[in-house]
This record gives sequence, C-alpha cells and structure tokens, in this order.
Amino acid sequence: MSCKVISQNVTQNNSVVRLNEKQARAIATDLVMYDACKATAKLQNERIDNFLKQTSVYDNQLKVKDSIISIQKDFIDYQEKIINKPFKPELHGYLRVNTIGINLTNPCLYGTLLLEFKKFSIGWQYFAQPNNPSGHGFVIEYNLF
Repeated sequence: MSCKVISQNVTQNNSVVRLNEKQARAIATDLVMYDACKATAKLQNERIDNFLKQTSVYDNQLKVKDSIISIQKDFIDYQEKIINKPFKPELHGYLRVNTIGINLTNPCLYGTLLLEFKKFSIGWQYFAQPNNPSGHGFVIEYNLF
C-alpha cells in the first residue's frame, strides 16, 4: 500500500524558492534580529540571576547588621538603666589602729560608722587610746574623686 500525500522524491523545480530583494532583506533582518534578541535575552537572564544572588547576599548582610544593632541597643538600654539608677546610700563601718612611728608605743583605736552618698559621707567616730580618755565625734567627708 502506498500513500501519495507526502513525496519523498524532491525535484529541482520544487526546491527553489524565488524571493525579491525586499523579501530577502526582511527575512535576513528577521533571522539576524532573532539571533540578537536571543543573545540579549540570555545576557539579561544572566544579569537578573546575578542581581538576585547579590540581593540575597545583601539581605543576609542586612539581617546580620540588624541583629547587631538590636543587641547593641539592648546593651545601651541596660547601661542607661544602670547610669540612671538612683544611688542608694550605703552604710559602712571601719575600724583602724593609728600609731606614731613604726612601733606600737602609743596606739589609738578608731571606729567609724559612715552613711556614704555619691559625693559625701556623714558618720560617727569613736576613738580610744590607752593613756588618754576616749572620745567620739561626728564625721563629714567630701569625696573629691
């Protein structure tokens, strides 16, 4: 059985296509433009891919910087909280022995109880010496530094 719809034998007369100059130029321009468009599209797709990669890198860097800024802000808030915290006066007791010279011939015992603020201290002092009467008094101290 044979089918005559498609011929496998091509003759010379059937393979020649005649075009005028205008048609030939249009076809050549179309072929060149299509190849150029294909190359341009490929280049643009590469640029888009590079842009998306760079954007993801920048996004990651931005996330890291934001996390650093947020941690830094937490530290600053904590430091400001410490700095702005009202100072509570502290109660301290001191006991000391004073002598004249290196030997212990005339020792004097001092006991001091102080309420200390930021810039000054107020307190009471008691002193005792073996050969002299003991005594007490008030103490006011100003802190220079």
